[in-house]
Amino acid sequence: MEFASSFFIEEERVKYNRVFTALVDELDTISLEFRYFKKVQWGDDFSIYAVNRFVNEEDHLFFVSFAKDSDGNWVIMTI
Repeated sequence: MEFASSFFIEEERVKYNRVFTALVDELDTISLEFRYFKKVQWGDDFSIYAVNRFVNEEDHLFFVSFAKDSDGNWVIMTI
């Protein structure tokens, strides 16, 4: 799970590491449900994508924000 959380900004890594650890047995199923991302906004050093997912028979829209860190690597800012 440390590897997965390394894709988040440093301030969010601990939080998402706990999430990944708690959901480890369900990650394959969850990842299949998040396959179709739509680019919403982008620039040279940031990008925002949206994905629809049904949760408890309700349609939800999730946004995922990416930005370049100080080393020029793309990291996840928020989900």
